[in-house]
Amino acid sequence: MIRRLTVKKLGRLILMILLVFFLTSPIIKANADEDDEESVVESDETTGDEDLLNDIDVIIDGKLPERAGTVMPEVPETEYTKVFEFERDYVFSGIYKASGFYFEVEDYWDTQYVYATIEYTISPLVTDNVPATLTFLVNDIPVGSCRVLYDDGRTQTTYVVIPVEYLKEGFNNFSITGYVRLYDDQGCLDDFSGANWINIRKDSNISAFYDLKEIEDYVCNYPYPFASTMDEQGDSCGIYMSNDPSEAELKAALYLRADIGDKTDERDNITLGYVSAMDRENRIIVGRKDRLPKEVLANMPSRDEDLGKGALVYVYRDDKGYVLVVTSENDEYLYEGVAMLMDETRVSQERDSSAYVPAGVAADLIKTNDYYDSSAIRRLSDLTGTESINFVGPFHQTETIYLPYGGGFVLAAGGKMTLNFRYSENLDFTRSLITVYWGQTPIASKKLSREKAGDDTFSFAFPQDIVGSSEGSLTIAFDLEIEDMYCLKRIDEMPWAHVSGDSTIFLPVGQNNKFSLDLRPYPFQLMGYFNDLDVIIPDEITDSELELLGRVITIMGSDINPYGDFRVSRASQYKSGSNYNNRIVIGNYVDNAYIRKINEDLSFKYNAAGTTFESNEALVLSEDYGANIGVLQIIRNPAKEGSAIMVVSGVGDDDTVNMLEFLREEENCYKLTGDAFMIDDIKETKDFTFIKEKVADKKTIKERISENKEAVVFTLVYTLAMILLFVAVLLILIRTVKNRRQNKKE
Repeated sequence: MIRRLTVKKLGRLILMILLVFFLTSPIIKANADEDDEESVVESDETTGDEDLLNDIDVIIDGKLPERAGTVMPEVPETEYTKVFEFERDYVFSGIYKASGFYFEVEDYWDTQYVYATIEYTISPLVTDNVPATLTFLVNDIPVGSCRVLYDDGRTQTTYVVIPVEYLKEGFNNFSITGYVRLYDDQGCLDDFSGANWINIRKDSNISAFYDLKEIEDYVCNYPYPFASTMDEQGDSCGIYMSNDPSEAELKAALYLRADIGDKTDERDNITLGYVSAMDRENRIIVGRKDRLPKEVLANMPSRDEDLGKGALVYVYRDDKGYVLVVTSENDEYLYEGVAMLMDETRVSQERDSSAYVPAGVAADLIKTNDYYDSSAIRRLSDLTGTESINFVGPFHQTETIYLPYGGGFVLAAGGKMTLNFRYSENLDFTRSLITVYWGQTPIASKKLSREKAGDDTFSFAFPQDIVGSSEGSLTIAFDLEIEDMYCLKRIDEMPWAHVSGDSTIFLPVGQNNKFSLDLRPYPFQLMGYFNDLDVIIPDEITDSELELLGRVITIMGSDINPYGDFRVSRASQYKSGSNYNNRIVIGNYVDNAYIRKINEDLSFKYNAAGTTFESNEALVLSEDYGANIGVLQIIRNPAKEGSAIMVVSGVGDDDTVNMLEFLREEENCYKLTGDAFMIDDIKETKDFTFIKEKVADKKTIKERISENKEAVVFTLVYTLAMILLFVAVLLILIRTVKNRRQNKKE
């Protein structure tokens, strides 16, 4: 009797639990939806950070110094001028918008005068009766404001004087805020119109007028004067090695070539050559001591350090210009001196005309650099340099965060982000939300709610479809929608949001299954370091091939850090079992044995004699045309999965020169696309894609469960509920059958 009663009660109990679960779930969901759709209650009290609202009051009330006008200012006579052009148009639509532009003041400038030229067009609805202003700030300090009006569609110009005392060495932020408010026929606010726009044209610029400071000939001044605003294309700069350089000398010189070349603008005319042909005003010489020219040795300072155990870096002037020398008695240690020059934190300490660098310093730094630390979780304040990010004004507000990971960053699976933020309560919470973008791709959104306005958190994992992609920035966007509050003419309830600097981001380093010039400098550079890279050159490299090599390394070494894996090998001495898996190869079929070795793997192959490129499935080549082209192509490394080989080659020296001249132009480098890029003798180009992206390996069950925890938990709970329901029904049926049988017996 007790056993039958227990089974019966158990079945009923399970059935009741399941019925309650399924019946109450829709009610709970409905209540949650009603909470999300709750309307915002109107309030006359100001909500939000008082500092933010005060900033708005200052802008709107015109309490700024009048430094903006329509007359070009008179500037003092100076030796040099630098003009910083805006990169694009900035369109301000809506009530309140802001945008920033960065410009750099060099430490060798004696800055005399700076002003901004702002060219803009404006909406025809912005008339005399519409309050519309532009306000200008430098490093968050207001420097001017002006009233703006429509002028028959013409482009208008405003000049803004920037006080030099507000500037700092390095990067400065010139920001523009715009305010426009439209009203309807009854004098009510037209908050939802996109017609109240101001377009800051890309023809705008900032002009700096400066002389040069008196600067000692110290090592700490590097890269000045070899790279400077007075010679932005490197016409006066050359990097030179001994006439028969070793692989170690080539490596050191190529590192400096990449570093100096990265500081040119629009065109790179820096030369890479030999000491026997030094013809530039400013010269950087890299070489073993016994290979240096006599005049260079004559200027070497006397020091007590042993050059057999380290490198010496020294600078001096001669009748042509500046000379910077990196030397050692052991050419393997030349890299130590170069690494010190490229490391800003180290070179800034060398306040003398010479510096000694002991061997082993670079090796120690390679072991400790964060290139290998893919588990690092970084604070938002570390990425932005500010303790918080503020968003002020209704509608769509954005802030872009640039990632400090250098070239070649590829996102791995497992990326996460946690944002800690708060926002005002005068929002329409049915339409207000936060969205995060990976580059231009939206990856996560969350609705804002009244209950969490004072302390909200948004945590999310990066979606699987962006794993393996490369981006240089994240964007945080708020849609701060407000209710249609009839005829509200006050500005003191401006909606706002505040993201705390203790927000965190985790971006693990991954690999991409695709190899393409569109992803450059990956895989040859990763996280700002040369990545397991071997450069393979002809045994007897020509002058033009050497120059081309220098330019290619500069392109692939953009913003390079000196502490990566990189070496130079001559083709005849190259070992097929090398641990360096990514390779850049310069030369042609005749002078580079390694190209002959991998010729059958190339997308564009040479013929058996190496006198022309052959046709393939993408392009039929005539023999004459194929003999007068240069090709830059990437292939998978057949010897190592996940690595690539880039071959930059032609048939003759003229093809090498054509490729070099094309790549010297910065604008042309943006045309590099696909995995094979061709240029002919009349500078016409073609691009091709031959490498098919490999399908990622299937994930294990453990990995799938880890990435889909919530779905797995729900499935398990649902399955368990179904099992319990089935067991309950089965028990009831068994009990019913037993009762019927017992009743028949009785």
